[in-house]
Amino acid sequence: KILYLQVMSNSFPKILVYGANSAQGTPVLHRLLREGFQVRAFVRDRDKAQSLFPEDVEIVTGTLEDKDSLYR
Repeated sequence: KILYLQVMSNSFPKILVYGANSAQGTPVLHRLLREGFQVRAFVRDRDKAQSLFPEDVEIVTGTLEDKDSLYR
C-alpha cells in the first residue's frame, strides 16, 4: 500500500499511501508521519480522511479504476 514518489523534499521522500483511511492504511500513515515523512493520502472519501489526519497530510481522492485520479 505504500508507493514511493520521485518527489524529494527536506531529506525524506513524499510517500503515497493508497487506502490511507482503511484499517491498515491509517496506522501506516501515522507511523510514516512519526518517522518524519511527508505523506499523501489516496482515498475515496475526502471528508472521512480530513477527520482522521492532520492538516499537513495531502489528501487526494480517487480510485485505481479512475486513471485520471491517479495523475492528480
